[in-house]
Amino acid sequence: MLIIPSIDLRGGKCVRLVEGKLENEIVYSEAPVFIAKFFKASGVKRIHIVDIDGAFKGRFQNFEVVKEIRESIDIEVDFGGGIRNMDLLKMVFDAGIDKAVLGTAAFFKTDFLKDAIKIFGKERICVSVDEKDGNVCVSGWKEKALMKSEEFIKEIKDIGVEEIIFTQVSRDGTLKGINFERIKEVIKFSKPLRCIIAGGVASCEDLEKLKKISPYGVIIGRAIYDGLIDLKESVRKYQN
Repeated sequence: MLIIPSIDLRGGKCVRLVEGKLENEIVYSEAPVFIAKFFKASGVKRIHIVDIDGAFKGRFQNFEVVKEIRESIDIEVDFGGGIRNMDLLKMVFDAGIDKAVLGTAAFFKTDFLKDAIKIFGKERICVSVDEKDGNVCVSGWKEKALMKSEEFIKEIKDIGVEEIIFTQVSRDGTLKGINFERIKEVIKFSKPLRCIIAGGVASCEDLEKLKKISPYGVIIGRAIYDGLIDLKESVRKYQN
């Protein structure tokens, strides 16, 4: 199980949004490159970066910072938030990003998703499945689509996607802990996809539970920044 710390960027700063709402922003650092270096020094193999402004506006807003982070560390970096067309996707890979995370575009533009896989390879494309009340959320989580998560997962599985990030929006940034039963259902349904879990991870107890059902990875954000999870120790104890 990969331990994947998250860097969410808004206005060039490292932030967390409670339940994905802009009005519930918590600013943790004005030095995201320093945060990335700290994560790397803790032993992680991958970092998850989100352009929050980009996700809401549909175009990159913090990409210069993303490039600085990429240049500062030599581990795997995935990036999402506002990747809505092929030109932007090419820009991401030209900057040295290892994996692109597609959300809204993957949902609304299946031809774009198919082309992305064909041109860049399925190993470099990850799809974000953001769920609220059982349905997929899109456009920076502002809209809840009339499609069940299982339907969307089946659709992208048939297209050839191999990796997803499953996020429970109502728990993201809340420190409420994970909805373990729902996560078990999604991991089972999504096989053989590599399933990364996000949203609500608040303690080592959550990590212990997840370890038992073997997701490909788990994304941790606020629990690290608030000191509830020791990143270095978690990597030592839970990462493959």
